[in-house]
Amino acid sequence: MSTKKEFWKFVAERQENWYYSKILNRPIIGGDKILRKYRFCNVYRFLDRGTIYPIEKFLWLKEPLTAEDLVFRVVLYRILNRPDTWEYIGQGLDEFNLATFKSKILSLIGDGKKLYDGLSYKQFTRIITAKKGLSTTERFVLAAKELVPAIWNLTDVLSTETDGERVLYLIRRFSPNVWIGSFCAFQILLDLTYLRFNSRPLSPININEWVHCGIGSERGAKLMGMDDPLEAIKILHGSQPEWLPFLMGRSNKPIKLSFPDIEHALCEFFKYHRIKSGGFKRPYGETNRKWQPKKPYPPWAKGKIRGI
Repeated sequence: MSTKKEFWKFVAERQENWYYSKILNRPIIGGDKILRKYRFCNVYRFLDRGTIYPIEKFLWLKEPLTAEDLVFRVVLYRILNRPDTWEYIGQGLDEFNLATFKSKILSLIGDGKKLYDGLSYKQFTRIITAKKGLSTTERFVLAAKELVPAIWNLTDVLSTETDGERVLYLIRRFSPNVWIGSFCAFQILLDLTYLRFNSRPLSPININEWVHCGIGSERGAKLMGMDDPLEAIKILHGSQPEWLPFLMGRSNKPIKLSFPDIEHALCEFFKYHRIKSGGFKRPYGETNRKWQPKKPYPPWAKGKIRGI
């Protein structure tokens, strides 16, 4: 089997597993044992739990907020990147109060609760500040403080700029005193391409033409004999097999994988290959828990899946 065919087989089985587990609410019994045993991200990025939360909370609202408020909420949520933390300390732009924000953070820590996912802070958010020696809590507070005056310029850039790499750079450095990681910045941009504001996505960037490629997708592309991950994504995007178990949209047309979906799938495919070859020496998201019924997905995320 060629590596390209193996990639699409991996994508297809991962998506079928998602449907059986999350929508039909059934345990996964057959199929690839690596996909059953280890954790892999969803094929469609908008189906990730961390993305479903902001979509339901403030992206697809019946009465949308202002563009500035939406951008503020998305950026602040992604900096924290933890739904239960946002439920406790999240604030909109108009009601934002720095003293309240800080006191709630300290209250969470005092109660022994997690402020953020440790992995997400190290590899996802990565708040870097001009002032050295700040604690993680102080970095979150400074990031929120600096975000408020920067939000109008940031919203203007996000709603008009079509150069993805430039937007990504400006999100990362929304303030001279605070910078965030490229992974976090890209997820903010991706969230805003899902947003409908005045009947169109807030960001004009086309996610079927551009994506920010990470190291994982570079490694996945090399498995296919390609050095340029973006070129590999373009080829894969244009050659999606008709037999893939696509989600079906409201118009009963298949929702094909976007550039970010394929970029992420290449990362996961590399992880799959590394486990398969025995090249990973420690547990890689291994799941040893017994199967339990899952929390149901929201109606808009269910759709239908062809062939099942």
